[in-house]
Amino acid sequence: MQITRSPINTDGFTLVELTLVLIIVTLLSTGLILGVSAQRENVERADAQHQLDNIREALLGFAIANGRLPCPAVPSLASDDTNAGIAANPPCLNAAQYGVLPWATLGLPETDPWGNRYTYFVSDKFSAALAIGSQA
Repeated sequence: MQITRSPINTDGFTLVELTLVLIIVTLLSTGLILGVSAQRENVERADAQHQLDNIREALLGFAIANGRLPCPAVPSLASDDTNAGIAANPPCLNAAQYGVLPWATLGLPETDPWGNRYTYFVSDKFSAALAIGSQA
């Protein structure tokens, strides 16, 4: 008596082959995601540097127009407050020397690319108005 076996069906993938394909796809997609996130970080850094350059130019323009640097804005005010981002009135003494960049006064964006306000400090020597006819 002879035992006959039915032919083995080899039309599909084995579990091992499917596992290997999934591992390869995972490795490729991970590399792609890491590359995209590194590229995004570089764009954010370049954007932050561009904003810092604009801040420097705005502060210089304010100093030329007003003869002094602006006082910091109050950091505890919410963005939707009407006084948010407005430079405090001079003289900027003691606690008024520390705050956030007066973005509304300078016409600048409120936050950096990561959503944080720019911290700003000014000495009273640079925020006091110059007397007319005085030499700096």
